[in-house]
Amino acid sequence: MAPKKTKEYSNDLREVVIKHFLNGNNEREIAQNALIPRTSVHYMIQKYKSTKCIGNIIGRGRKRKTTSHTDRIIQRKIKVDRRLSSTSIKAQLKLNLNLQFLKQKFVGVLMKSVYTVALLGENHMSTRLTVAKDLNMLITYRKKPLGFWNSVLWSDESKFNLFGSDGKHGGGNVKRWRCFSASGVGNSVIIDGNMTGELYRDILQKTLLQSVKKLNMNNDWYFQHANDPKHRASIVTNWLDRERIQRLIWPFK
Repeated sequence: MAPKKTKEYSNDLREVVIKHFLNGNNEREIAQNALIPRTSVHYMIQKYKSTKCIGNIIGRGRKRKTTSHTDRIIQRKIKVDRRLSSTSIKAQLKLNLNLQFLKQKFVGVLMKSVYTVALLGENHMSTRLTVAKDLNMLITYRKKPLGFWNSVLWSDESKFNLFGSDGKHGGGNVKRWRCFSASGVGNSVIIDGNMTGELYRDILQKTLLQSVKKLNMNNDWYFQHANDPKHRASIVTNWLDRERIQRLIWPFK
C-alpha cells in the first residue's frame, strides 16, 4: 500500500520524477535531484504504476450527495415556506439523506433570517394600538405648529457591534445614549454594562439639562424617550417630575 501523500506537487514536478524513474534512476537519486522527500517520490511512482497517470485523477474527492436539480427543488420549497423543517423536506422528496446534512446545507442557511427581529407581544400590540387611537394625542400633535418640534429634545440608545458579532468571539460592542434636537446634537454618554433605571436616572441628571442649555432650547421644551421599562422606572419618573420636565406621549416599548 502506497504511503499517504501529505503535500500537493505540481504536474511539472511529477513529470520530472516519472521521467527519471523511466530512465532507470532509483528513488533515492530522484529525491536528491528533485529536492523532495523520498516518500513523495515513492508515492508518485506507485501511483504511476497502478494508474498510468501522472496528474490527479478526474472525479476524485468527496462525491455530491444531491444533484443540482435536487438542490433547486429544496431551495424553492424553503423559499415558499421559510419554517419548513428538514424532516418535512426529507419526507416530501423521499431523500435518502442525513437530517444533519440538510440542516447544514439548506435550512440552516435560508432560515437564519426568519427570527432576526423579536416579535411584538399581545401587550405591546394592544398598547400601541391604544396610543395610536388616542384622538386627544393625535389632535394635539397634529395641530402643533412646525416650530413646536424645534422645542423637542429627542433621545436614543444604541449598541454598535464589531463585525455584527454582538460581543461574541472577542468582537466586542459599545453602547451609547445620546440626545439631539432640531438645532443640533446634545451630549453623548458611553453606557458601561446593562442599562438600568438607576443608571438611566444618573445619565439624565448629568447630561439632560446640560444638553438643553448647550442647544439653546427655550424654557417650554419637551423630552422624548422610548418609554421602555427602565424609562418608566419610579426612580426616573420621580426625577423627571421633580425637575418639571415635560414629556411627549409615547407608546410603551
